[in-house]
Amino acid sequence: MTSTTTTQRSDAPTISDLEAAPEETIANPFAAASLNLFVLKGEPKCAEEYAAILQDYAETNVINIADYQDGSREVLAAEPEYLPSFNDAEILGTAPEGFAEFIGREATLLVGEMWGARDRRNTLDGDWKSPTMTWGQWIGGGAGSGNAPAWGFSRHPESKNKAGACIVLGSSVDGARKAKAMTTMAAAGLDVDSGAKLDDVLETIEELGLLCIVYTSYNNGTTGLELKRDEVLRKLKITRDPTEGEIRQYLREFDKNRYEDSFISGCKISTQKSQTTEGVKIILDTPPLEKFRLIFPFAEPVNLIDLADTQQASLDLWEDKITGLAQNTLGIHFDTSCTDPSRLFYTARHPKGSDDWYAAVVMGTPLKFDDVEPMRKSTYTSNREVNAFTMAADMSGDERPPMALTPSGKSLNDWHRTAKDRFMLADVLETLCPDKIRIAGGEAQGHVHTECPFEHEHTSEGGTATMAVNAVDSQSEYWTWFCHHDSCQGRHKLQHLEEALRQGWFEEDALFDIDLRFMLPAADGVDDPFEPVEIKKEREQEKRATFEERAMGLDKDTTEHEIATLIEEAIKEGVDSTTKARLMDAIVAATVLGKQPVKDLWKKVAKTLRSTASEKGDRPDGILVTEPAPYQTRYACDAIKRANEENPFFFEYMEDAAIVRNGRLRITNHAMKRRQLGDVASFHRPTNEGETQHIYPPKDVVEDVFAGNLSEFLLPIRGAVDTPFFAADGTLVTENGYHSGSEIYLQSELVMKRVSAVPTAEDMFNAKRLIIEEVLADFPLGALTRPEIVEQALHGEGVAAVTNMMALILLPFMREMIDGATPGHLLNKPAPGTGASLLIDAISIIAAGRATPALAMPGGNDEMGKTLTSVLSNGQNIVFFDNINHSVDSGELASAMTTPVYQARILGKTQTVEVDVRCAWVFTGNDVKFSPELIRRLIMIDLDAEMENPEKRTGFRHGNICGWVSENRGDLVWACLTIIQNWVAQGMVKQTDTILASYENWSGVVGGVLEAAGMGGFMGNREMLKSANEEQDSPINLLKERIIQFNVGTNFVVGDAKRFKNGVSIKAELEGFDDGDPLYINDWAYDRHSQTYNDTTTLSRQFGRFAETFRADRDGGTYFLVKGAKGGTKVWTLQFEKRRAA
Repeated sequence: MTSTTTTQRSDAPTISDLEAAPEETIANPFAAASLNLFVLKGEPKCAEEYAAILQDYAETNVINIADYQDGSREVLAAEPEYLPSFNDAEILGTAPEGFAEFIGREATLLVGEMWGARDRRNTLDGDWKSPTMTWGQWIGGGAGSGNAPAWGFSRHPESKNKAGACIVLGSSVDGARKAKAMTTMAAAGLDVDSGAKLDDVLETIEELGLLCIVYTSYNNGTTGLELKRDEVLRKLKITRDPTEGEIRQYLREFDKNRYEDSFISGCKISTQKSQTTEGVKIILDTPPLEKFRLIFPFAEPVNLIDLADTQQASLDLWEDKITGLAQNTLGIHFDTSCTDPSRLFYTARHPKGSDDWYAAVVMGTPLKFDDVEPMRKSTYTSNREVNAFTMAADMSGDERPPMALTPSGKSLNDWHRTAKDRFMLADVLETLCPDKIRIAGGEAQGHVHTECPFEHEHTSEGGTATMAVNAVDSQSEYWTWFCHHDSCQGRHKLQHLEEALRQGWFEEDALFDIDLRFMLPAADGVDDPFEPVEIKKEREQEKRATFEERAMGLDKDTTEHEIATLIEEAIKEGVDSTTKARLMDAIVAATVLGKQPVKDLWKKVAKTLRSTASEKGDRPDGILVTEPAPYQTRYACDAIKRANEENPFFFEYMEDAAIVRNGRLRITNHAMKRRQLGDVASFHRPTNEGETQHIYPPKDVVEDVFAGNLSEFLLPIRGAVDTPFFAADGTLVTENGYHSGSEIYLQSELVMKRVSAVPTAEDMFNAKRLIIEEVLADFPLGALTRPEIVEQALHGEGVAAVTNMMALILLPFMREMIDGATPGHLLNKPAPGTGASLLIDAISIIAAGRATPALAMPGGNDEMGKTLTSVLSNGQNIVFFDNINHSVDSGELASAMTTPVYQARILGKTQTVEVDVRCAWVFTGNDVKFSPELIRRLIMIDLDAEMENPEKRTGFRHGNICGWVSENRGDLVWACLTIIQNWVAQGMVKQTDTILASYENWSGVVGGVLEAAGMGGFMGNREMLKSANEEQDSPINLLKERIIQFNVGTNFVVGDAKRFKNGVSIKAELEGFDDGDPLYINDWAYDRHSQTYNDTTTLSRQFGRFAETFRADRDGGTYFLVKGAKGGTKVWTLQFEKRRAA
């Protein structure tokens, strides 16, 4: 991008200049706001009075205004009819009603300077100034002169470096620049350097109709990245040069910065090892990184302390709102430091001689704070493509922590299983490494702020963002260690502990030696695994007496718990049946319990022990690593097979080993395979003391195991889901775990009411009403309003778009009932903002508990193959191509949509594997054109709000539909399952009236479910889909597309256009339409012999009729033709109007 500048007039404006200025110029809101200076103290009568006002203004302004007069010159020098630019900024968007009044409002911002760490020129905390000016004056600013630089949001001056003047988007107490001192925020700011394209972001902002100030930062357009090599290898768990695919994985999953996928895909390795003063780096070649800032003025200033009852809650909400602005509103990654209300932004500047800079003001409606849908910052920072263990402070869930070891090789994971509710971490750090403690003041009992073990990865050192907590003092009753720094988000507490031990903060004995008193006592009746060996020997001596002798020592006052303890010891000792019988007789003789109660108690204790052993993963004694390699491999395979038979956990998917996490399949890498094997098999290494040490599975054994026939010990799996589903025979599967009949794994925590085996009419009505009235009716399906959708879909003959949408909603729950492929679902709409993407987000939350990631439609078959391999191998139940903006003709996609099994090519290899196609296909776009072979593979769900600006619609049943769906997901899933169960209860009769070729089974099953539910219109808009696609290839439509390729202001005439400025001859365009070949339009006087339009009168009449109805919705507005005349010749001029609110 390059700059836009405006020529300055040399003469200073006077009052007479203002009076003579063109009306359009003064009416421009920016010009008017910038010239408010003249009326701050009343209308001046002469130049001298104007100068006095300027002087007063400059003296009261804490910023050194060089010459505000020159700022006014640029306004007056603009084109008289419009202002495409203002100072250095391009003016975009459309000014809404009241816009000029808003930018005349005052706003208070903090201003100061920042030059670098410990630089004497830095503005100190408490010295930041808080001038109050109108938004127009903040934008207009002033020109530079001498040593004073130009300032103002519309200016982008040259500078030697990026440091210097900066601004904070609100006011504070006593000029302090820290979060807790901030009082009122005038605007929200985002710093974007994630690889997002500025043009795309500008387009989004314009479509949203928001007021935004935009400027590129000093280092805009830089290329190349440097990654710490050791950090990359550690994160990827490799000990070799990483591949480019692994580097992209690192950028997606581990890098402290968040980058857009489009940027990551363009990154390539330049140098594997480059020695720098900061260590060895991996150097990457990257696409140019556009770096820019977005400032959104608030419609009303935000008073931070009024946001919540406590200040911390207020700051948390501010963080979540800024995160939501970036993610939910704009859909971009950003620098999360912007969530700090005291975050400073350097004002715009660029290097001398650079032309890679840009500034703009997008006119629109000021941002309303309450309208921003928040997103938890912690969720955003940790929600990468892998499980980032975001709840580092809570180990009570089922998530497995990452593998961690002590320096001697002991497993911290095994240690944690028994120490999680006993370890006093804060006491350890205070006692053994007090130099690592940082005092912030106000720490609670058992809580300490510490240095972060990963501080070397932070962007800056110091601070009190890291805290350690004793188990006894933690709300979760588990010890924890966490860091709030962005680079540590998602890092598990065991990783902090592992790193601290590696750096030698304290000896690992502190974790195991209970005599050091850093471990709470074990619960009564529970063996302490950390108990010293000598004490254990003494206790063993006490057990030498026979169990019968001990039983004889019981009496009538002995409690049931004491008897159960004796029975438990006997079971653990492995007594035989004879000893068991004598022991039971002795207990009956000595206590008040009879024979049957003792038998029952024995069974109860034995069952509890079996359950505990299963939870702990108790396993056979294992194998020595000195055994022959084939023996170790056989042992490992048998251990996995045995564990899989008892509790299925390890599967074969796409010819590789896979596990299930959070209801999704995950192909395992080497480290994950090793971890899974280590959970079920014990490998031991002899020590010099004659004992053995438990170790992790040897790597060569792991490689040998998984290089063999996986089907010998892994279970076949076709998919994983987190929602109950119907098996092929119509059985409703609600029990978690692996289901061998369907080869599907269900892992669900959903709470929902029971689905009736035979749903009643009331059940069916409630189920349909819940989905149609609460979820679908707010979307203009079939170009209908909410009342029309509810009436026709619930009480009438049905609506094709609604019924087809219901087919899509139900499909994930009944996919196993369909033998064969399923068609694509096209959500077609005439204009952006209609809500298709939001609708898919909502229905995917019903099916999967989360919004399905949207995909861009790949351009070629190679890219399509890569995309399909990726999404199908992930086992996604919905594959969603969103906002398609080009015609689609892909044989690869067509093939995938008609085959039950897809031949997927492994990325980076020539190998292909087969993967089941179990997904629902979804496409959205504005009047999208598909090839004929794809059209016959689609059903249409048409949406049309029948208004120019559909995104401005109001009056929705649920303001946050996705939030409502998430909160009520249990009821919505019940509704889906009830509708399907109704068909099962009626005998699973397939419908035969409406059949889609190549999808006969899907047509019968899904159509049967909808027919049994009384929903009509299934595929009733099929002809509309065909005709809409064919219409795009019609000659009239081709002419329309050709016309909008011309610039706005082009004059179209039927005959010779040479005498017209910007003239184009329609006759000439038609006759040479396609590289000299004519475009034939019936009834437009085309002569097939001469291949010309030889009757200009008829051509003029027909084109005139065409022009009267010509409308093309593109580029956020509408193109149209305006009829006129010049010199007796009819002229049609191409015009464009930005879309406005209805």
